[in-house]
Amino acid sequence: AFSLKGTATPAPMLAGLDAPVKLTLSGERASVGFEGAASLDGALDGDVSFSTPDLRGLAAWLGRPIGPGGGLKNFRFAGKLAAGANDIRFSNASFQLDEIRGKGDGALALSTPPKVTASLAVEELVLDPYLDQEASPDAGAAKATKRVTDRVPGGDETWSRDPVDFSGLKAVDAALDLTAGGIRLGDIEIGKSRVELDIAAGILQASLKEMAIYDGTGAGEVRLDGTSDVAAVQGMFTLSGLKARPFLNAVADFDWLEGTVSSSIDLSARGKNQAELVSALGGTARFDFANGAILGVNIPKMVRGLAVEKPEVADIGRNRVVGNAVVDP
Repeated sequence: AFSLKGTATPAPMLAGLDAPVKLTLSGERASVGFEGAASLDGALDGDVSFSTPDLRGLAAWLGRPIGPGGGLKNFRFAGKLAAGANDIRFSNASFQLDEIRGKGDGALALSTPPKVTASLAVEELVLDPYLDQEASPDAGAAKATKRVTDRVPGGDETWSRDPVDFSGLKAVDAALDLTAGGIRLGDIEIGKSRVELDIAAGILQASLKEMAIYDGTGAGEVRLDGTSDVAAVQGMFTLSGLKARPFLNAVADFDWLEGTVSSSIDLSARGKNQAELVSALGGTARFDFANGAILGVNIPKMVRGLAVEKPEVADIGRNRVVGNAVVDP
């Protein structure tokens, strides 16, 4: 059920001129409002607003399901709209998606496929809801019926065999310039950042132009290829001058190393699911630590324990006894 309310002055429109129009369409799934000018050929120019309490549910109701996952719930948009036969443009727009709030300008070209061009600035980019599969209402049932995991040799992580599909990248082309005052992902906190994102012919190229992270800086590129049945991922990142202790505590949950860390990573993988992507992962990674300290380790005591004239060495399981000191390799 929905309600439609509005006012219009048809006389100018019948004379071939723009006519004032005010229209509100509201329902349980979404609400749309417009106040401005309209013409008989469908052109619009005025203020527009849109809101929905469940963007993911609305997309599914419209026959365009987004797929399982978290987030994509509350969405609000308000701004200036200019729409013609071949494109839609917005300016001075404000928007909110879940916890993300921002402003921007952009355009949608009604081509095949449609192309989105936009420049957006958000206060804080909160990524947790969109990377948490447990947040999906169907995640529990899907896990019980179809999730299969592989165990990485020598590790404790498990990886899913649920399909990874990037074919949705073919549905739209895009050129986006995104600036964030901060980015939050789990315990990782990132400062001001800027990303340029291009999607064309099923390939996404994201370039990280600026990133402030733990008193250091970062840059990088990610490429996702959705042109075939096998997903392909490439990533190149560089980090410089990070404070090691808070960074490693957030990423790997240990805080016994102090100093500054710099790294460079160049990786690629292909596969139809997480397990195949991890198995095919290859590339290079380098980490450099400087001006560091290992916390909680008494180096002089260790040296005194190892300083014996005639050490006797014997293997005891995983440990080696050297003199009177036990070293776990």
